[in-house]
Amino acid sequence: MLLGLTEVLDGDFTAALAEAGRLLDAVGTVVPATTDPVGLRAEIDTGPVETNGAVVEGQVAVSTAPGRIRSVELVPANPTACPDAVRAVDEADQIVLAPGSLYTSVLPVVVVPKIADAVRGAEGVVVQVANLSPQIPETEGLGLADHLRAVLDHGARVDRFLYDPAGTLAPDDDAVRALGADPVAAPVARPHGRAHDPERLAEALRRLC
Repeated sequence: MLLGLTEVLDGDFTAALAEAGRLLDAVGTVVPATTDPVGLRAEIDTGPVETNGAVVEGQVAVSTAPGRIRSVELVPANPTACPDAVRAVDEADQIVLAPGSLYTSVLPVVVVPKIADAVRGAEGVVVQVANLSPQIPETEGLGLADHLRAVLDHGARVDRFLYDPAGTLAPDDDAVRALGADPVAAPVARPHGRAHDPERLAEALRRLC
């Protein structure tokens, strides 16, 4: 549907998203981080010994590559940020990073340079919502503080780090504080613990706003 709307609207992907939201009677607004066509590239550690690493390209290849992901970038590396996205960050009382696939969903937005600049300079509070469990193999072996470190290493800012203490990723409040963020524990998962509960998460974020 988005592809069809984009073609009908003269290639304007932002307008296509707005029209899709209108057709679906969506409550929120979805805007892209960039309207440029981009690809995803990652550098991977392929073994226990520090090497130059391997480079893989494509979202599926990155998410399924064996080994520890060092970093991700977009190709081309300096895409144009969507002005509506930058404006939304500038005007927000709260900016929420995640939950979602760390290297293939969250960080590809953060590495758009003007988006990263906006997040770092935002007047609103920046909250990273921790995942509840590892995503195999994408984040296998990473702890909660490693998720925060990855976001910081890719140029963003985080003021509060929200996590569920009952999740399978071991909390390390001292490590989170050492990275410059305030750890906040709250029961934000559904009873089965495999996904976030929208109402619980909304309430936890409201308290931080």
